[in-house]
Amino acid sequence: TLVGLMVVLYSHFYLFYKKSQLIKKMPIEGMLFGSEKLLINQKSDLLNTYKNSTVTEWYGLSEKALLGYRISPNIKYDFFKSYSKIYLVPNEELHSIYGTSYIQYPTKIINYDTGDFVLLDNDNDIIEIIGREQDFIYLNGKKMPFSQAIGSIHGEVWTNITRWQIIQEKENEIIFKIKTLNPELFNKTIKEMNDNLRDLINNGLIIYYVEAEKELELRTSSGKSKYFVQNITKG
Repeated sequence: TLVGLMVVLYSHFYLFYKKSQLIKKMPIEGMLFGSEKLLINQKSDLLNTYKNSTVTEWYGLSEKALLGYRISPNIKYDFFKSYSKIYLVPNEELHSIYGTSYIQYPTKIINYDTGDFVLLDNDNDIIEIIGREQDFIYLNGKKMPFSQAIGSIHGEVWTNITRWQIIQEKENEIIFKIKTLNPELFNKTIKEMNDNLRDLINNGLIIYYVEAEKELELRTSSGKSKYFVQNITKG
């Protein structure tokens, strides 16, 4: 019996899970997911397979601004009050989350902006970490989390993709830059992407696909490739 499973890179595990019949038969009793968040549809899929299992998700930052967790079937996040003080600031239909660390001794006490948006229930408790500020697109006048749409794309589609980047310059339009393993399969990859993003396309999203011949040039200050580049600013 595989009592517990700890996953740091959930996306890699989920792709393996979707392809492997062996791991679906394992009697897993608990799963701990760290680092990147687990998407709603992915957690539901896992719990439907491992019916006697629980999923624990932790949420933290290297800046030590806050530390929280959620254990299924609980839908609310709990945060360690001795770790930091949390502030929620309204931001359109969502809230931005800030944290003042109690344990980051070498630095000044500041309200650190995590860059994340959260969804609250009627009791103002956090029930979902929606995504980073740059992970949203503007569609039909609304801010939409696009990371969940990306996370729902079938694993087979990614087999020919080595790098990708999404840029939004205009509302209702995105530029999807793709660096492929086999350029001859570029058109096939586009078709498969469109099939997976059909609901958004039917809702008015226009996607321009660009085959990137070189490495993606837009990067973070730490040198990592930016997956989402949001160039629309609204007051």
